[in-house]
Amino acid sequence: MKVYNVFILNGLSVFVKIATLLGLNKVFAIYLGTSGYALIGQIQNILNIAMVAPSQAISTSIVKYTSEYKNSNKEKIWSFWINAIYLSTIMGFITAVIIIIFKNIIIEQFFNSNDEVSIAIYFLGGSVILYAWNNIILSMLNGLSFIKNYIWINIISSLISAIYAFILTISFGMRGALIAVVSNQAILFFVTFFYSKKYLREYYVNNCNRIDISILKRIIIFSLMTVTSAILVPVSTLYVRNEIITSINIEYAGLWDAVNRISSVYLMLITTTLGVYFFPRFSSASNRSELLNEIKVCYLYLVPLVCISSVLMYTFRGLIVNILFTHEFVPIVDVIVYQLIGDFFKIIAWVLGYLLISKAFVKEYIVLEVLQWSVYCILSKYSLCYVENAQISYVFKAYIISQALYMFSLIVTICYLLNKNKV
Repeated sequence: MKVYNVFILNGLSVFVKIATLLGLNKVFAIYLGTSGYALIGQIQNILNIAMVAPSQAISTSIVKYTSEYKNSNKEKIWSFWINAIYLSTIMGFITAVIIIIFKNIIIEQFFNSNDEVSIAIYFLGGSVILYAWNNIILSMLNGLSFIKNYIWINIISSLISAIYAFILTISFGMRGALIAVVSNQAILFFVTFFYSKKYLREYYVNNCNRIDISILKRIIIFSLMTVTSAILVPVSTLYVRNEIITSINIEYAGLWDAVNRISSVYLMLITTTLGVYFFPRFSSASNRSELLNEIKVCYLYLVPLVCISSVLMYTFRGLIVNILFTHEFVPIVDVIVYQLIGDFFKIIAWVLGYLLISKAFVKEYIVLEVLQWSVYCILSKYSLCYVENAQISYVFKAYIISQALYMFSLIVTICYLLNKNKV
């Protein structure tokens, strides 16, 4: 499928996703307020951390190696899938047990002993394995380049998730919203499974269901990159949010989360296209010239799209805030520009980051990820705690600096690897 066809079809998926998120944003803003937004952000970060081992780490490796093997033989693909599922299930069970055992500590440390969170933590523990299986099936489709099927499942999932979250939030308030956030992907597993099984069945090989230690080692080594990002991002977000709450107040933490939510929504077309189309193509590129050509095409499409999106977001920021939120969120109009600048650097860097992942440059990727998020946390901490009259804008400026540094570090690293003929 051509890249512009992917953009069009993926654009439809993103439109549905954005429409449902906009509706939920409004519901959350009305029923939960700014402090409620902070709690939603916290539970999402906890969820992301919980899914690192059973889902995020393994899913990326499935996309990479399925892309590589899809033109060789079905036995390799099926054997890899089976071992990935075994590993995911074991890690999911361990994660669920840890969540349930340490439930009270999680609530005390991250939610100030808020009783409404307790039942959501139980739902989180019970949803881990199904959540992981859902992502694994989607990764299989992505790696095989069944893009239409992958995107249609995402469209259906967006609609079901929105209806589910809307009903729970309206019916049970904060408690319902928290439950919806942690359990919706588990429910979607059944939708994904029944929709995709007819497409994946042809890759079934009867005698390849055994555990293969060599495959497990490849998954684990490759997964170190995804694990690094999957841990650093939510942990850094939790850290910065707690610093905002401590240095200013929880309402400003809610404003900060609202800006991050806007950012994730308007960048969705770009980030999903990177994951759905370009990452599998980076992984399957068999030589240097083919890979560099894919990167060139990627930037030709993404850079203009980022610039246009940023200009539109800045121009209509007041209208967007009024539509998506309530009057409590009006202060974010003044700081959105900082987020937009940081997002530009982020997207430029992400393309190069995907290149490192696709070619399994484990050490280089991990070092740069640690650098990026360490700089962000240190600058945020300094600006909030040691600068007089701490303001929320300082955190966004720290974001710009960290993303710019990350981008330039990636450029230097890729140039070095090219000169050494390692790419």
